[in-house]
Amino acid sequence: MTIHARGDADGPRAAIIVGVHHLRLSLNAPPAERERLACELEARGATRLQATEPLGLVWSTDGSAPVLEELSAGHPTVVVGVERFESLGDELLRAIVHGGVVTVLERRSILDGPHGEGPLEWGVCMDEDGELLDGELLRATAELVAAMPAPSSARGSRTPLHGMVELSRALGRLCATTEDPLAPGAPHPATLSALLELANLALTLGAPTASMCAAEARVARAWCLSRACAHAGVETLWDTPGAASWPDWLATLAASASEAIDAGCHHPIDLAPQAVLLASEHWASPQEQFEAAAATLLVSCLQALALFGATGQAGRA
Repeated sequence: MTIHARGDADGPRAAIIVGVHHLRLSLNAPPAERERLACELEARGATRLQATEPLGLVWSTDGSAPVLEELSAGHPTVVVGVERFESLGDELLRAIVHGGVVTVLERRSILDGPHGEGPLEWGVCMDEDGELLDGELLRATAELVAAMPAPSSARGSRTPLHGMVELSRALGRLCATTEDPLAPGAPHPATLSALLELANLALTLGAPTASMCAAEARVARAWCLSRACAHAGVETLWDTPGAASWPDWLATLAASASEAIDAGCHHPIDLAPQAVLLASEHWASPQEQFEAAAATLLVSCLQALALFGATGQAGRA
């Protein structure tokens, strides 16, 4: 199912369009040759990245036609490096396109991170019994988040400390909809709405979009949501849709949000920038730690939304 953006489809808050193929391109050739191909790609909807060497672009397309191959055939001196994935897909492809010919270098699961990190780094427990969540249900749940524009308040979150404040407010709104946290039964529709907003905020804060143009930021959001959905589907759970304990999941969500809030509190306020850079050479930076914690929260939100019927609530709304 394709979900179209609400509001300004070209703006930085635009929703993720499910099923779209996202490409990161690097053009290698003499300047005049690669400039001609870059202009043709821009005419087809690609966006040039500023101050990149080699020349870089991002491009989101429906993938229905081999446009890149056709354009490449007209520029035989240009070698195009490609990274490609589909929104809510399960694979990352790396390839080279030269003279209209595609050479695939690597296909890997979207679960695998660039440095070998796996499900454990996303807060997923892999040693419990239970059942996997239905893949179609998870995808439908992720589509609900994909259809939401990035919250305007969080797009200006310049530091983990700013993000911590936004997350604290969102967690408060979720808890405010729960009169009795131990009450049996399914959560109230207002609670699911607050949970959906929390998931959207976690996506916005978990996708590293600082200093990116609008097109590149949308690709980063699609990548983060796709990976979170994939990780949510590989964890075995005791709970099943319609037979899950909301008090237990409320506690899980609050704990996960609290870990992200705690990570945001580690933002260095009075530390010299040189000291921060030196520490970041050996450990994850405060920004990277906060983004990882927010992405982990997104996984828990997707699982809870799937378990408690958020797709059905959206259908009745």
